[in-house]
Parts: sequence; structure tokens; C-alpha cells
Amino acid sequence: GATGSSYEATDAGTYYVRVTGGCGVLQSSNAVVTVKTATKITGNISNAKICADSTLTLSVTAVGEGVLTYQWYGLNGTIGTNANSLSVNSTGSYYVIVTGGCNKDTSATAVITAKAPTAISVQPVGGKICPDSSKTISVTATGEGTLKYQWYKDGSAVSGALSATYPVSSIGSYYVTVTGECGTVTSSTVEFTANAPTLITTQPAASSAICPGGRVTLSVAATGEGTLQYQWYKNGSLLSGASGASYNATQEGTYYVRVTGGCGTLQSNNAVVSYKEVTAVTTDITNAKLCADSTLTLSEIGRAHV
Repeated sequence: GATGSSYEATDAGTYYVRVTGGCGVLQSSNAVVTVKTATKITGNISNAKICADSTLTLSVTAVGEGVLTYQWYGLNGTIGTNANSLSVNSTGSYYVIVTGGCNKDTSATAVITAKAPTAISVQPVGGKICPDSSKTISVTATGEGTLKYQWYKDGSAVSGALSATYPVSSIGSYYVTVTGECGTVTSSTVEFTANAPTLITTQPAASSAICPGGRVTLSVAATGEGTLQYQWYKNGSLLSGASGASYNATQEGTYYVRVTGGCGTLQSNNAVVSYKEVTAVTTDITNAKLCADSTLTLSEIGRAHV
């Protein structure tokens, strides 16, 4: 069908025409047709997240005929310069149109959203600790990616203290830093002071003696954290209602008291209570007769017993 004086070539190749007349056939010169490179984006942009106060670079790669030009678009229309990349510092939707000698190509739309800022929502709380004990402090934090923690005591990093909680076992000032993809934040500083240990400063008397029916007061003096509680024992058994710093013992036995404060319980030394011996007559005097001008001796024999 290519029998006219013109032909629309749509494919690359070498073309010529033969013209036939009454005086023979003549072939034209060759005409080489090539296909220009279509404008095409070969490396596209995609959705991404951005931290506050930071910059993200969007870029495309493209091929095409001639010098390619780029026009970027955002929420407010055209933005950027004639380049294959664009620096953005705010959220939104972005795309680029690339124009070459053979038409143009439009990129994908990249939706840029905000990354979660690193933030502490629950601060650590200080307090008091007892000797040879610990108290756990913690923070609650949010942020982008896996959060990292580092606790500090008196301004120095605590080796291995890398979680949201930390067991405090000594007095001092504590804080924690939390690091996420969008920066590092520092918690408030909290203080830990020492609780007073439970101590018995005056022990009950080691031994006491009472008469049957009598009594002796056993007592201790103690110090400690908070309101102290006392419980007396006799021969290892709890004495009901004996919950003061002193106790009136009316029976022989071995007594002690347990004192409980905010920093634990301490037991006193033993206090041994025994009965005193009671004097009693074992051989009594009896009736007798006495001669005039004579003497009679009356006597009794006594001993002490319980």
C-alpha cells in the first residue's frame, strides 16, 4: 500500500522509494529513520516519613530525548527548581513531571507524613530506699522506631542501665535519656534519699526475778522509718495484745520483742524472767511446860522455797 509519493514511517529503519515511468525505474536515496527515546521515569519516588525540623530529599531518575526538564508539585502547586530532586521539610503530597523531546512523564505521588517525636509521657518518681534494698524507677516514652534508654546517676551514665526501668539501690540523683528516630529527650531528675534502718537502741534486761503474783516491766527503745510496731513473745509464742514498747511479765519464761519499721523487722535480745524464792517454816514450835526458876528454849527451822 506504500505506492504514493509520500509515506508516513512509524518504525525505525532504512527507507527508499522506486519510481517507475515510461522510460524505466529509478530508486531514491536511502532515508534512515530512528526512534527518539520516550520520556520515561525509571526511578520513582515513594511515600516516606519525616521528623519535625528535618529535611527529606525526594528524587527521580528519568530517560528521554534531549535535555529533560523537571517540575515538582506540592499542596500549593508548583514548587522547587528544575532538578531531579527536591528537599522537603513538611508533610504533604508531592510529585514531579519530567518533560523531554518526546512527550512527558508524571511520577508517582509521594505522601510525606510526620514521624512520631520522641517524648516522655510519664516521668520517673524519686523516693526513699532502705539499706540493702532497691526501688524500681521507670519512664513511659513514645517515639518513632525502637526507643533506646540510658540511665544516669549523679550525672554519670550507669553501665548496662538501658531499659525503661531501673532498680535504684543507692542514694543520689537519677535521670534517663530516651532516643528515637526523631531525637533524644531527657527526663526530669529525681532524688533518692535513705530511709532510717530499724534499730533497737536499748535492749530489755537480760534477766529479772519476780515473786509469785508479782510482775516486772520489760522494755526496749528503738528507732526506724515510719511508725514502729512492736510484738512481744514468750518462749517463742506470740503474746496477744503485747504490742507496745514495754510489757509487764507476770510469769517466768524467756521473752523477746520484734520491732518492725519501714526498713524491716529486728528482734531484741532474750529477757529471762524467773521466780524469786519464798521463805517458809518447815519445823514449827509446839506447846510445852516450864518449871519455876527454869528456862525453856523454843525454836523453829525455816528454809526458802518457791
